[in-house]
Amino acid sequence: MDRRKLLKSCALVVGFSFSGVPAAIGQSAAPARRSLALGEVDSFLALRNDGSAIIYSGKVDLGTGHRIAMRQMVGEELSLPVNRIDLIEGDSAQTPNQGPTAGSTGVMRGGVELRQAAATLREGLLALAAQRLNKPADSLTLNDGVVQSTDGARATVGELAGERPLNLKMNPKAPLKNPAQYTQVGHALPRPDIADKACGRHVYVHDFKLPGMLHGRVVRPPAVGAKVLAVDESSVAALPGVRVVRINDFVAVVSHDEWAALRAARELKVQWSESTPLVTDKGVVDWARRGPFLGHDTIVNKGDAAKLAALQNAPGKISATYVWPLQSHASMGPSCAVADVKADSATVWTASQASHRLVNSCAALLEMPRDKVRVIYLDGSGCYGMNGHDDASAEAAML
Repeated sequence: MDRRKLLKSCALVVGFSFSGVPAAIGQSAAPARRSLALGEVDSFLALRNDGSAIIYSGKVDLGTGHRIAMRQMVGEELSLPVNRIDLIEGDSAQTPNQGPTAGSTGVMRGGVELRQAAATLREGLLALAAQRLNKPADSLTLNDGVVQSTDGARATVGELAGERPLNLKMNPKAPLKNPAQYTQVGHALPRPDIADKACGRHVYVHDFKLPGMLHGRVVRPPAVGAKVLAVDESSVAALPGVRVVRINDFVAVVSHDEWAALRAARELKVQWSESTPLVTDKGVVDWARRGPFLGHDTIVNKGDAAKLAALQNAPGKISATYVWPLQSHASMGPSCAVADVKADSATVWTASQASHRLVNSCAALLEMPRDKVRVIYLDGSGCYGMNGHDDASAEAAML
């Protein structure tokens, strides 16, 4: 067969091998852990027999470099190289609820908690080693998974506490390492995700797949408050494997074939009621001024308000109005989520900045107990403030 005939008779098939998918499904294998309470070291850290460590972070990396920063902070306190530290982030079943990752507080708050947990762990390991070696704790040092005394006696982290719960309460007074001794914090270490991102190996939520997965698309109403009057399912009957989902005024389509789902969302005939269009960006200020308002709160009350009111019409008065512009909190690509919903449990993979908070929404929508819903963070197509990742997650769970 010549080249021209070969090209005419073949379809393009592109295969991908996502090395991160097993970790995304169950995250990495980890020692048994006792608690997710914020006051427990076990909630934040675990040790393996070989002296390596696992970080459990409720805060997630939104492109902000947390994946290296968290390792640096913990590695510094434990005197452990960052390449010997794994990170599990934003998994509601494995990480403590440190609140949403927002307002640039990931390192400022979440990292500080991890650093204190690591300092507490170092203190605990030195105490255990002191008992085991019959040496004063202040004569011991911890380095790369080994506690050693000045006379050469040593005990490994695996011998002291590896692969089992630590049962240590967070000690806010556990001494932190002197910054003058830092070897990792303050140094420009390479981010662990950049190579895979540059080479197309990194698993974004859009790449994530499950066996037998359906692709879904939501059919949006033309305006706020629109009600579904009729849905003509025959309008997409010719498309392969398409099913129409309707829950009250929520309309969507699903199919094993993503292109079929995309076409069906465009071609499905839905009759909507009359509704109110969204206010445009030019009308936001007037809309906000009109109300209605449920009430008011006094934020600041100081000075002579009556005197100020009398000056409003005084000559030479300078008046100005300042408006915070409406900005789109938009990602560089579409919001996406994957949901695996069974009769008695559900798992949602999402790029949400608040995976623990999203558990509540999904549990309510699915009418499931909160402890039966698991939310796992995967990178999305960027973020800025509140975007559509949570909405897509809720919709995926419903579908």
